[in-house]
Amino acid sequence: MTQSNDSPSRRKRLRRIEMAALIVLGAVAISLWTGPMRAERALKSASFNELRALSRRQPDNPRVFYHLGVRLRELGQLGPATAAFARAAVLDSDSEEAWLAWGTTAAAFNQNEEAFEALTKCVETHPRSERAHLTLALFLHEHFALQRAHDEAVAATRCAPEDGAAWRLAGVTALELRDLPGAEAALATATRLAPKDWRSLLALGQARAARHQPADALDAYRRAAQLAPNEAGVNLALGQTLLVLARTDSEAEAAQSILARAAEQNPGSDDAQLLLGQSLARLRRWSESRAALDRAIRLRPNRSESHFELARVCRQLGDSRAAERETAAHGRIKAYEEERLNLGSQARTGNDPAVRLRLARLCASHGDYREAILAYRTLLARSPGQPAASVEVDRLQRAHPEALPEGEAGPAAVASPASPASEAALLQDADSVLARGLAPEAERAYLQIVNAHPGSPRAFEGLGIALVRQARTEEAFRALDRALSLDSRLPRAQFALARLYFDQGFVDEADRRMEILTKQVPSDPEYLHAFAVCILDDSSRYPQAEQALERAISLDRRQPSYWRDLAKTEVNLNRIEKAETCYRQALALAPRDAEPTLNLGLFLLDHRSTPERRAEAEGLLGRVATDGPRGAEALMGMGRIALARERGAEAETRLQSAVKRDPNLAEAWYHLARAYDRTGDAVRAQDCRAAFSEITRYRKELSETEELARYSLKNPALRLKLARLFARGGQNARAINQYQVCLHLAPKNASATRELAALTQRLQSEGRLPSMNALNGMLLASVKAH
Repeated sequence: MTQSNDSPSRRKRLRRIEMAALIVLGAVAISLWTGPMRAERALKSASFNELRALSRRQPDNPRVFYHLGVRLRELGQLGPATAAFARAAVLDSDSEEAWLAWGTTAAAFNQNEEAFEALTKCVETHPRSERAHLTLALFLHEHFALQRAHDEAVAATRCAPEDGAAWRLAGVTALELRDLPGAEAALATATRLAPKDWRSLLALGQARAARHQPADALDAYRRAAQLAPNEAGVNLALGQTLLVLARTDSEAEAAQSILARAAEQNPGSDDAQLLLGQSLARLRRWSESRAALDRAIRLRPNRSESHFELARVCRQLGDSRAAERETAAHGRIKAYEEERLNLGSQARTGNDPAVRLRLARLCASHGDYREAILAYRTLLARSPGQPAASVEVDRLQRAHPEALPEGEAGPAAVASPASPASEAALLQDADSVLARGLAPEAERAYLQIVNAHPGSPRAFEGLGIALVRQARTEEAFRALDRALSLDSRLPRAQFALARLYFDQGFVDEADRRMEILTKQVPSDPEYLHAFAVCILDDSSRYPQAEQALERAISLDRRQPSYWRDLAKTEVNLNRIEKAETCYRQALALAPRDAEPTLNLGLFLLDHRSTPERRAEAEGLLGRVATDGPRGAEALMGMGRIALARERGAEAETRLQSAVKRDPNLAEAWYHLARAYDRTGDAVRAQDCRAAFSEITRYRKELSETEELARYSLKNPALRLKLARLFARGGQNARAINQYQVCLHLAPKNASATRELAALTQRLQSEGRLPSMNALNGMLLASVKAH
């Protein structure tokens, strides 16, 4: 009978076979598992020729093309490398590595639109990748698309909250966009995450300096200097801040020593030489200061500030001839800047190629070679048949290759794959919507352009104007300021921003901007009128205001406000007959409007007041007495007429109504006191005179304090006084702003701290706490400009 169980020897053979099979299977599994890694290592170590041969045999292998791109890039062949990375990314759309390599290599090859497309696609494919967002943010920042760069940097911080580099870029872009609180917060986070990153500390100092926190800025600069003692930029910022804060010669010497080090570290910096010259002048080391300022001018001949400082130093040295020479140079440069603005405006608003050629030649003759090249190229793009311009720009580009623009595309083209024509079409559509008075719809249209073209100054200009029409002052200020930072010669943006400054009470800044604008666009009546309004109350500039208004009227005689303000100017110049003619012309143009009616009525009372003229005035004022905004002044005028007719009771009634309508109308209190005198009420007459005196004193004190503060920007006592005066007058936003400025200058001022807290608490409880961002930003920009 056969045995059912295997023999021991058979079982051993089976176990050996099983073990061998397992070993073989394990080896196969390991081989399959490690195959891709071994293949990747092989590709990484392959030569260029081997990779090129593989790309022919394996045209659908993305890793082959990726490594071929790496090898080509190492060989300096950026064009073929870009094509290889593009092929790899298309074959493997999930490869973040391939998309990033494509984008960064295309950017290095000056293929900016292609780079933008690749990096944007990478972000869309890998929305949670910090590296993708940060790479795109760096690219956008390099090409001045600041808002989009900021958005991508913030997205990178969300993906990797502990990455100090992402926070630093978010802070730097916020600083460039003038979001100062956001910049400081982001940069403080960056320095906390990377305490040894001197770049974050330097940027943090700049943000604090922009927020009028020089002591805090100084702390950041000192920490940066400890980490990077040989960085010229750090020492320049540190020395400049020390010089600003210096109160004694020893403190000024410390600043001068650091600025000297910065100048040695970067001998090609005119900023360093200028600041060094200023610090030496502060120490009365006039000869050394002169040498530093001479170097600054050699480095940058067209910087007016350097010539101005050198002229001052030469006067101290007794070299009147050199002082006159530098003063003349300062004047020439200022004149050149004005002429360039004027020609630039004409070039943009007209189609005369001769104007563009003059602009290009003007810039070239003054050493502004980059501006000249851009002007020549614009001319040739619009008017190709210009042989002289072709020869001149070719010669200029060969002589000054350092002035050539980086790539052929501007910031807007870099930031968007769309063509310039599409941007122009979008702008035309948005402008037409705005022209129809549809501000919210226009805002949305401009925002779409801004998102697609973050470097488009015209889009920001239109957006700002649309926001102004919706009374959204903060957002309008940011948009208009951004537009002008991209192109300082945009007339509509400059005009809208000047109006914002004027409406917020910064008349000097509005005046400065409008004076520049009227020189840039000398034939716009609206701009001339606005400029005149800014200087209407400045007695030293009455003739200038008259000239601007007469020019505006010669260009457009149909505007009653032009005639009205010319009439006011003629009154100031004591030209009464001409003033009356202007007031009557204003009323003829707008016979149903309250303002010209009131103006003429009050004028007739104030000048050559006969019974006939008073009767005419009474008829005019009676038409306005029920008008809300103007009714108080009309009632005051009618009260004065009653007083002139010896009708005391009627005058009381009219004038009581006037002060009830407008308690701050000082003249009404004065005339009401006269009415009470007529009716024999001495107590009430005295009370009215006290009210008149109080309002008059307040206005005078406020005006004088504002004037003093304008010439002593860093005096905390004046800022505190201004804050209290604004609070008394109910100008709460300006009061809060001045308390804040006071505390920036004197952080330990207990009175300012206590009063600011009380004011904000009261306004908050009443639901009247104003938003301060726009006002603070406007004040900062105004102070910087001056």
